[in-house]
Amino acid sequence: MESNQQPNFADETLLARWLSGDVTEAEKQEVEGHPHFEDWKRLIQATDRFEAPAYQANQSWKQLKAAREKPAPTVKVRSLNSWVAWAAALVGLALISYFLWPAAAASILQTGTGDQMVQRLPDGSTVRLNAESELNYTITDKEENRRLNLKGEAFFSVSKGAEFVVETSRGTVQVLGTEFNVYARESDFWVNCLEGSVAVRSNEGEKQEINAGESAYLLPNGRLVRRSNQVLAEPSWWNGQTQFREANLKDVLAEFSRQYPIEIIYEELPTKKYTGPLPHNEAEAALELISTAMGLSYTFVDDKTVRLNLVAE
Repeated sequence: MESNQQPNFADETLLARWLSGDVTEAEKQEVEGHPHFEDWKRLIQATDRFEAPAYQANQSWKQLKAAREKPAPTVKVRSLNSWVAWAAALVGLALISYFLWPAAAASILQTGTGDQMVQRLPDGSTVRLNAESELNYTITDKEENRRLNLKGEAFFSVSKGAEFVVETSRGTVQVLGTEFNVYARESDFWVNCLEGSVAVRSNEGEKQEINAGESAYLLPNGRLVRRSNQVLAEPSWWNGQTQFREANLKDVLAEFSRQYPIEIIYEELPTKKYTGPLPHNEAEAALELISTAMGLSYTFVDDKTVRLNLVAE
């Protein structure tokens, strides 16, 4: 199926701002007076029918965080002689383990296209993975050296303890106990801090320390910069959409293919930037929003392939 809708808005972000309610009364009338307004309204309403899974995932995250914060159970005190016997037994088991047992195996968490995962780690921290992401770790408890390797995007809520390090292909994030979001895909690397503070270091040796409400971005020239931004209580991708601001269209389409098992093909793309949402639960609604804002039409070649074309002006 094909869409040839192209608005005549002077402001290419008007549709996205109308979706978020950030428009004047005159701008609202301009959007609602467009001949294709009813089609947009129908597609946007379709996304509302798919909110239950995201809500359940948020509930799982909250339950895991609540469980992590529960106090440790009371331990009964044994007599001195009992403790001596137990200590001797533990030393013997430790020696046997050291010489006979292999090192702890690495654990791997993976998500596929359109999937998310919430997992409690052995140290009591919690992690939430976005689509097509992978996390490797060998954590045993909060007092051990906690090192993880991330490919993709994840949100961490870290329990207090030994140093907690997230390694990526472009840099590392070091914390003691905080909440932060890490994005590490191909050449892109950025970190948002929602609580506490984190130290971000690039592979080029640059370092930035950021606090709650700040982000660190790795620029194409290799510089790591700190920015202040309005951080939400939870990342937008938790709630069934990815929010873009002045993003390259190739990056937007790459995220589309992570959320849907659909390949996007094209011969030419506009050079202007995309600002607006990418819904995760209705492929055609997402394509409609992107193509309308960017002056494109789309055609379903088959169930797994979509072709994009520039609309002639």
